[in-house]
Amino acid sequence: MVYATYSTGFRPGGVNRVYEAAIKAIFPPYQADYLKNYELGWKTQWLNHHLRWNGALFVEDWDNFQLAYLGPNSVTVVQNAASARIKGLETNLEWAAGGGWLLSASATYLDAKLTSNFCGTYLPGTTTPLTNCPNQIIGGPNNQLPFQFADGTVTTGPLALSGARLPVVPEFKGNVLARYNFAVADLQANVQDAYGYQTSSRRSRVPSAFSSDRGSREVGARGSAGPKSFGSGRRSRTENSTLFFARTKSRPHDLLQVPFIANPALN
Repeated sequence: MVYATYSTGFRPGGVNRVYEAAIKAIFPPYQADYLKNYELGWKTQWLNHHLRWNGALFVEDWDNFQLAYLGPNSVTVVQNAASARIKGLETNLEWAAGGGWLLSASATYLDAKLTSNFCGTYLPGTTTPLTNCPNQIIGGPNNQLPFQFADGTVTTGPLALSGARLPVVPEFKGNVLARYNFAVADLQANVQDAYGYQTSSRRSRVPSAFSSDRGSREVGARGSAGPKSFGSGRRSRTENSTLFFARTKSRPHDLLQVPFIANPALN
């Protein structure tokens, strides 16, 4: 089966509850964000239904998207950025190989980028995100934003330029799994092992809210027998790891949180 879909979604806006000394006011409310999704996919079965291959290509336009960061006193603030586009591919393969074996693999590729500058501020008197800010000062004693660069850098212009990758979104993520099913007395048992990997993802802190960071990978094993289960495993130390057999389907609008480092002088 081949299918095509067009779908839309939104998240409602809301209010912030944090007072910011730099602007002598509570942070302004944030607006709703909107997503348009264009998808072309396939669901197929082969080898007398022993092999299943599904997948989808998609493009998502994300307008006015909401992002969260830690403001004064480590209270979360939500603001809007102007727009982003996510292009990607998702696919998964399952093979009932016989003899009790089930083999599967899945992968996601994402090209998630801003399509407008991110200034971190609004047009005066509005809640419309500002995208043209070449003279904006970031950092130092003349800082014009409610947070500083973590390393003391002083610069001008947007926090992130159009074309920058979205933070917290790996470009590739995938896993493979092998499961062996067998009988134990009158119970059905199984043992399985899985390996997962993802490429580097961009962290979410000033000054590198859209800059590169290390990737992560996870390995583990788990089994079960009847109503009881047993398991063991390990994973590499990483701030972005997922437990064992988490699904690879993870699009940016499910992941994005951008906790900037607040300006300590304003706390």
